[in-house]
Amino acid sequence: MREIWYDIGHEGTRRAEIKPVIVVKKTEKKVTVLDNWGGRTRESLQAKVSAFNSYFPTFEEAKEELIKRAQSNVEDARFALQRANDVLGNAKGLKPPSIDHLIHEEDDRA
Repeated sequence: MREIWYDIGHEGTRRAEIKPVIVVKKTEKKVTVLDNWGGRTRESLQAKVSAFNSYFPTFEEAKEELIKRAQSNVEDARFALQRANDVLGNAKGLKPPSIDHLIHEEDDRA
């Protein structure tokens, strides 16, 4: 068996990239892909979905997953930006705290 599958790589690259690979074996959760390591072709057993690579039998499935992940990253970034803006607004609105109670404590000790 030899099929072309599509690898979307891992999250760390932060690129919209889909790479065709040759799959020589597959199970429900794993694929064996041919890869080039040190100038030699070898078989490499991979999880279909992992933190490093995700393999899909069609380009469209790979593209849909890549879009889904990118949309999730955009939502996460929007949420982080909103939180950062909230902190900035709070920081800009800060007033000096009252120190009267500290002064009166000093007077009471004297």
